[in-house]
Amino acid sequence: DARWIAAHGILMANLGVDAASEPRARRMVQGLAREVATGRLDPTALDCYRAGVRSQVATLGDDRGGWLGWLQLRTLLGLDPDPRAWLHAVERVTPAQVRRVGRRLGLEVSYALLPRGSGR
Repeated sequence: DARWIAAHGILMANLGVDAASEPRARRMVQGLAREVATGRLDPTALDCYRAGVRSQVATLGDDRGGWLGWLQLRTLLGLDPDPRAWLHAVERVTPAQVRRVGRRLGLEVSYALLPRGSGR
């Protein structure tokens, strides 16, 4: 899962990896950041992301826990909690805007260590 949080200037990528796989996961995220920054995006990547957002927005109301999690995250980040506003914003993003953001990306890492089998 990766998303740009414009209000805070953060590209957040969530990965669940075994500690032994962390170097490989870090290289993958760094590669994605470089890809975004140089504009070498797969031509369908933005369309696929938009389709995923449309699906998420359409089904958000079907899952009470998902809806509450959505509201908590958006409130925590100081963002509009209306999922339609998020979808509308995503629909307006251009590849040029993605490249501009990508050129400014750096990498900071936070870890949440969970026991095996915790389901998270």
